Amino acid sequence: MLSRVTLAVITATVAVLSLACSRNAPPGVATATPPPKFPDLNAFQAVDAAPYTAAARAGGAAYFATPDGLQCILPNPPKPGDHVSASCDGPLPGLPDKAPVGSDGCSEVASPSSLPTDLNPYSFQKGTGCPIITSPLLNVGQKLTKGDITCVVGADRLTACIDPILNRGFVLQSAGSWTF
Repeated sequence: MLSRVTLAVITATVAVLSLACSRNAPPGVATATPPPKFPDLNAFQAVDAAPYTAAARAGGAAYFATPDGLQCILPNPPKPGDHVSASCDGPLPGLPDKAPVGSDGCSEVASPSSLPTDLNPYSFQKGTGCPIITSPLLNVGQKLTKGDITCVVGADRLTACIDPILNRGFVLQSAGSWTF
C-alpha cells in the first residue's frame, strides 16, 4: 500500500505535468517548446482575427499584410484539431544564400506543395510575382492567431509564424530568415 507522502508526491507531479502540457493547447495535447531564437509571443499584442478573415476566400482563411510588403495567409483548418501551414510571399528579408528567388525579387515561404494541409517542413520557394497587397495591415508589435497558428510582426522586418503544438514554423528577418 502506498504511503500518504508517496500519494501526495504522485498527485502533485500529475497536476504539474497536466498544467504544463495544457498551456495553449487543446486538452490532452502537449505543446512543444519554440526554438530558442523564436520571438516571445507574449511580447506582442493580440488582435481580433475577424477583420483579417475572409469567408469567401480560401474557406475562411485569415490574411494580413506587413509594413514591409509581405502578404501572409493563415488557412482555416478543415476541421477542429487539424493543423495547417501558414505562408507568406513578397520580398522576403534575409533569405539563405541557397534559397530560390523569383525574377522580380519576390519569394514565398510555405509548405513544399503550397497546400495548406501539407505539414512537411517549410521551405523557401520562388515567387510567382510580388503580391498585390489587398489584405489588412498587421502592425509592428501585433500578433494574429487562427486555428493553431500564431503570426507576429516585429521591428526590423520581422515576421514569424508558429504552430506551437507541432513546433513548426518560420522566422523572416533581415538578420537571416529560417524555417523549422
